[in-house]
Amino acid sequence: MRDRSWTQKTRRIGIMAVFFIVSQFPLQAGAGGIFEGQIVYRGNPPKPKQFGIVQDSQVCGTSQYTKEFLVHEGHGIQNVVVTIEHLKELRTAPFEQSIMTIRGCEFWPYITLVSTTGTLNVINGDSISHQISTQSLRDPPINTHMTAALTEKTPVKTLRIRFPEILKLQVAFRPWMTGYLYVTDLPYTVVTDGEGRFKIVDVPEGRYLIKAWHEKLGYFSKRVRIKEGEVSSLKWVVGHNIN
Repeated sequence: MRDRSWTQKTRRIGIMAVFFIVSQFPLQAGAGGIFEGQIVYRGNPPKPKQFGIVQDSQVCGTSQYTKEFLVHEGHGIQNVVVTIEHLKELRTAPFEQSIMTIRGCEFWPYITLVSTTGTLNVINGDSISHQISTQSLRDPPINTHMTAALTEKTPVKTLRIRFPEILKLQVAFRPWMTGYLYVTDLPYTVVTDGEGRFKIVDVPEGRYLIKAWHEKLGYFSKRVRIKEGEVSSLKWVVGHNIN
């Protein structure tokens, strides 16, 4: 159960401005439409937390920063999950076989999309081991030991997660080393890049609910109209007071 402070934070999200533009774009017949955009933060984002490292510094470095709120100099928000709701069975998820790599005592990518019908391969590229765990509401919690990459064979573990939910990854004795598995049965799901931009292609024509999720901002949503053979562009400006 989420605590009250988390709920209050989510409710305080301010959707400051939304611009929605539809433009003509030459697509092949039957290819659907393109939905693209950028999610922008209004205000001054909090500074990331820094951790000094002593143990295993030859692999992890002497310091690490958290990635919970990454905002580009142009105020685009990285690591926002954007989903078109209610489109489940129209195509196979492009992340049906997901890969998450551990490198330099960090998870790459920070947010990994995982399909409920697919697999997740976890790869340890570090010369030290990592004990990874999650807390889960529906799926069995993950508690797996990734052995060190000391031989030519890179350690890989294949996981299957069957229920949609958001799993936070944690590693024992390394508090900065976090990440997320965003498990979903909705194939039209992407994560914003370093400039806060996203793009979803081959979307059937229709009016949809677009839902976004961010680690600190919580959930926010918007309804849009997507037309076949056109590009629908959304600039989403959000504001939030982060403690």
